[in-house]
Amino acid sequence: MPHKKVIGWAVKIAISIAALYAVLYNFDWSSLISSVKDIKTNSILFTTLIAALIWLLRSLRLSKILSTQGSKPQLSSVYFGLSVETLGNHFLPLRAGDIARCYSLSKNIENSSFSHQFGAYIFEKAIDLLSLFIIVSVFILSYYPLAKNIEFLIAFIFIVATIFYAGRKLYTPIKNKVLSAPLFSGLSTYIDEIERGFSKKSIPSIMLYTFLIRLMAAVFFLVIVKDLSIDITFFETLFLACIVMMASLIPAAPGFIGTYELIAVMGLTMLGTPKDTAVSFALIAHTAQILIWLAIAAVGFMISSVVMRNKKDARQNAL
Repeated sequence: MPHKKVIGWAVKIAISIAALYAVLYNFDWSSLISSVKDIKTNSILFTTLIAALIWLLRSLRLSKILSTQGSKPQLSSVYFGLSVETLGNHFLPLRAGDIARCYSLSKNIENSSFSHQFGAYIFEKAIDLLSLFIIVSVFILSYYPLAKNIEFLIAFIFIVATIFYAGRKLYTPIKNKVLSAPLFSGLSTYIDEIERGFSKKSIPSIMLYTFLIRLMAAVFFLVIVKDLSIDITFFETLFLACIVMMASLIPAAPGFIGTYELIAVMGLTMLGTPKDTAVSFALIAHTAQILIWLAIAAVGFMISSVVMRNKKDARQNAL
């Protein structure tokens, strides 16, 4: 098992190196220097504010998801868990931050367990993928006029219908054979609640938080896009933010180094942006995102730790 983990880690490093090589091959570094100079101080402050708002929306969404199990998670505990996840995924291999988040939340939230937190994590990622699929699909269908691409529309509808049909057919055996395992019991709980109609109360608000997160991520990108004078619309920026988010699904080194840049460059060049400008955007956006996320996570980690410790001391003193 350790041998396989080492091989898996080596493969991810190789993917990141290959992606970076593809991005930086024949890149004019003077373009990056010029682009950095174009970034305004107000833009740095605004993107930091947007990132903090995204963090708050993520915390509220996760709190809503966790409340479906009947628990009442404190926002400080949720914020702490997200901080652990972010710090872990940027410094540790094999998505260790995701596992650390589940463990942390299971210890800091009453009436919770690791399997429940793992179920919440899977459920959250499924909602993310659903929102990304919807936005990217709408963009593709609008980017290619339906009257001129009827074959594409028919193929797209066929593929989507096939996926949903297969999903319905495979749902029961997957639930009975896979989700019955102890590790996935938390996810099974969420599915049971949705089947009983719980989704009528929770899913709309969870989806609202999710789409707000997507929109704020697009605004984050748009600030940099405008400073670099890249000629794309907000809708195209939203599409760019979504496909870059999908880069996190590709195995890579911590922080999605390489795959983030590759997907961003591919998206921008597809939208007509020169490669050097696209590479400059990708490097600036990713660097800014990493620094801001880590700063917010570090501050959140310290503040949340103090808040949770004070609450724990208060409960012990009350006893």
